[in-house]
Amino acid sequence: MRSAPGAGSTFTVELPLERATDAERSAANRAPAPTPEAVVEKLRILAAEDNIVNQAVLKNFLHTAGHDVEFVENGLLAVEACKTQEFDIVLMDISMPVMDGVEALREIRFLERERGAGSGVPMIAVSAHAMSEQIDEYLQAGFDGYITKPVKPAELHLEIARVIESYRDAASPAVAAPGAA
Repeated sequence: MRSAPGAGSTFTVELPLERATDAERSAANRAPAPTPEAVVEKLRILAAEDNIVNQAVLKNFLHTAGHDVEFVENGLLAVEACKTQEFDIVLMDISMPVMDGVEALREIRFLERERGAGSGVPMIAVSAHAMSEQIDEYLQAGFDGYITKPVKPAELHLEIARVIESYRDAASPAVAAPGAA
């Protein structure tokens, strides 16, 4: 810091920054996120969230957008719900009692493989853990997307739209080029 009376002050700040990982660069370069209007139909959503205040926030955001939401309080109940019901997407808190979100994801994916359910239900991790290493861990575990708490409505709707759209794109049959045999 340099300071002189009547002349002002100059501050120098050095920030130790790390280079972005390949996963972070890839995420930054992906196609622009769709608008919330990209998901126009009503979705059936399972939300696994143990905190009643967070449940109320999600319920407000999702019902306002016209979605049908079922809440469960832990990962084990999420697994049980996926055994007996069909959902368009699952929002999974990471830190929950009984069974955490990552273990619940693994159990649900195992059940889907047993049933031959193809690509299965899209799942988005919802967590206050926002360090890039943690987000990478959730995505590598098999989550299709990630939302940071506190949840913001625009980010929630955009991530749901992006994940649903990517599942639709993956399910669409490839179109052969004209003249291809």
